[in-house]
Amino acid sequence: CRGVSAPLQRVVTDFGADHPFRQVSEKLQEHYGISLPPETIRQTTERHGRLMLDNTVLETARSESPGKACVLVEMDGGMVPIVTSAPEAADRRKGKTLNWQELKLCIARELGSTRRFYGGTFSGGTEQAGQHLYHCACQAGFGRATDIHGVGDGAVWIADQIEHCFGSQGAYLVDFYHLSEYLAEAAASCSSD
Repeated sequence: CRGVSAPLQRVVTDFGADHPFRQVSEKLQEHYGISLPPETIRQTTERHGRLMLDNTVLETARSESPGKACVLVEMDGGMVPIVTSAPEAADRRKGKTLNWQELKLCIARELGSTRRFYGGTFSGGTEQAGQHLYHCACQAGFGRATDIHGVGDGAVWIADQIEHCFGSQGAYLVDFYHLSEYLAEAAASCSSD
């Protein structure tokens, strides 16, 4: 009574990571016939998120096995709105402030595989993001004979992290969309007209 079983916590956390907590409450009722208040869903989802963050140990050394032939990696940063409530406010719905923080995300997968490994960080700067990228690459099969193929928007910090993390095993390529943007912008000054 008043508890949330481990299988239900998994469902709640899975939904809670993707949808507003009130919608999760409605989905639980619709799909499973279970009524849970949005506050319980929030607490459960955030508790599991904290546990994941606290228990993440990033790889620091490449496997000495040959590893997979090729691992694809990508990293980018984006601004995310963070809403905080004043802790002293009696009504936490009031007195909220909006701040924007950069979230650096990364992904790695073996060439030809659909299995992906994700990472990301709000803190620590580009070096911390590089550690997360390295960790994802190790999970995807990075070894002493693995070629790392990085794709991105051309940001210097991403190219620097791929070089720093993977050395001569890494190569970085600007994706077609961003390359087209850069060429279109440069075309005006390159044209003889």
